[in-house]
Amino acid sequence: MIRYIIVLASLFFYNIVFGQTIQLIGSVKADNEKIPSASIQLKTFGNEDLLIYVFSDEEGEYKVSGQIDQSDKFLLIAAYIGYKRDTLIITRNNLIKQAIFKHNFSLTEDKKQLDEIYIKAPNPVQVNNDTTAYNVQRFTSPEDRNLESVIKKMPGMEVNKDGTIFFKGKKISKYYWKEMI
Repeated sequence: MIRYIIVLASLFFYNIVFGQTIQLIGSVKADNEKIPSASIQLKTFGNEDLLIYVFSDEEGEYKVSGQIDQSDKFLLIAAYIGYKRDTLIITRNNLIKQAIFKHNFSLTEDKKQLDEIYIKAPNPVQVNNDTTAYNVQRFTSPEDRNLESVIKKMPGMEVNKDGTIFFKGKKISKYYWKEMI
């Protein structure tokens, strides 16, 4: 029992001696507009170990406290989709000498435009007058064990307990299967 107390006390004193608690506050804006849900990260400078990770609130403000390790430099990073990351290099002394470290980020829009892409795929359902044709391959999956499980996935189709097939609530009297392998 005494060993456990010594181990716990050692861990407690280790955190006091080697771990420093810091508090970070600030805001994230772009063109004087508040940016909610921007990610704020505090990482070690060399190997970029993540120490703190939070999001800005609906007002674009962030406030966080946490412990830092024995590194001499840290990276404070703000990022948001569609904007360039903003990174501030902070020394350990700057973080520790202030009770609260404040930094306001101003992100700039990332002008990179992705090329437009088109996805062309056959339509899974085709309707011609009183005939509805389904591309069965679009509704099958490896988990399907029988035709009933595939039919149940098709829009408007139902299968009752005795195996009767209904389309939009009406019983189907004729089925045509083509190109089935």
